[in-house]
Amino acid sequence: MFRYHILFIVCLISSSGITQVLDKQIRTVQIFKQGWETSPPVIFLGTNDKLVLKFDDFSDQVRDLWYSFEHCNHEWQTDELPYTEFYEGYETNPISKYTFSSRTVVNYIHYELTFPNENCKFKASGNYRIKVFEANNPEKLLFTASFYVVEPLASVEIQLLQPEIPRYMKRYQQYKIKVLPNCPDAYDLRNEINTVIIQNLNPHTQKKCYLSELRNNRLLVYDDPDSNLFQGLNEFRYFDTKNFKVLTPRIQSVNYLNQFYEIFLTPDEWRHRSRYSREMDMNGRYIIANQQGIDKDRDADYVMVHFQMPTKEPLMEGELYLVGAFNNWECNSESQMRYDIEKKAYVLSLLLKQGYYNYYIAYRNSLGQIDFSYTEGSHFETENDYYTFVYYQSSTSRYERLIGYVMINSLQK
Repeated sequence: MFRYHILFIVCLISSSGITQVLDKQIRTVQIFKQGWETSPPVIFLGTNDKLVLKFDDFSDQVRDLWYSFEHCNHEWQTDELPYTEFYEGYETNPISKYTFSSRTVVNYIHYELTFPNENCKFKASGNYRIKVFEANNPEKLLFTASFYVVEPLASVEIQLLQPEIPRYMKRYQQYKIKVLPNCPDAYDLRNEINTVIIQNLNPHTQKKCYLSELRNNRLLVYDDPDSNLFQGLNEFRYFDTKNFKVLTPRIQSVNYLNQFYEIFLTPDEWRHRSRYSREMDMNGRYIIANQQGIDKDRDADYVMVHFQMPTKEPLMEGELYLVGAFNNWECNSESQMRYDIEKKAYVLSLLLKQGYYNYYIAYRNSLGQIDFSYTEGSHFETENDYYTFVYYQSSTSRYERLIGYVMINSLQK
């Protein structure tokens, strides 16, 4: 008899720039630039750029939901600024746009917010969190979501290449960065500038860049061949639940189980010894879609997706987790795969909204260190996105400004 663990996604507090969900009724939190659903949540100060926040609520009735913002430094620590210093408008505002799910087996209420809007306009760049709470009471926090507001005051150049040091050539990707800030009040750029790079917006990969050289007291150069490295890892695993009537690749079967549909995926393989193979993916992202519906936000259903990773016997130490943007890359009890003796496999079941998903299977050792290459392997050829953020804080400023941003793909020349 097949045994599985029904696990709901509830993300725990993290210092990284990710979504943090505290209420079990809240599902599928998305934040992206308006008009581009798979975009990073980045907008530019003083432009017409807007962000869209979407999420579902499994509650039986509409709730009185409100939101506010907080400003953070490059490490996502709040700087405790009063809201009047970083945005104009009311400190808290209501979320008034919602709709009920339609023709779905699992009922939910879909909420949506677009900002900046007439109630709030940003006047400072930096890292931000939007906080959503109930009854205009910040103590009743439901979730937070992170985003970036950029004021382009720095020229940023990034180059990706095969590592120069032979021992890294087959498994790593190397980067070189040059930053030319335009900050007239700068006094000590070595200490006033922080440059951060992230692979595929996976917070486990976020690193502060090591400054190799400051040329003419103006140009910051990050080009150390022994530290400016990322594991290339592998193309992402994927599955597609956009259409229940079609067995897309990796779907073995679709059944109806009392309260929801359930989908069984083909077993995952260990890839740490596999040769590299090119696969089209979304670099860890996901997209909500229902090919049989009209409005994916309210007619895409929630389905129980069953994963398994065959292994003759459980690991002697360490744990396996299934992660991606869809669960905010969190290695916690909700994403942990458990060993099933009857199946001789690690298994996990997650209730997810219809769509197309990317994911990795991560290994965490007894010290809490996370290693993706343990299960996924690592190859220089893997296609990855790299996001670079440049922060500036003068000696007289109370907060860090985000003055530079660039994204580059590892296949770009």
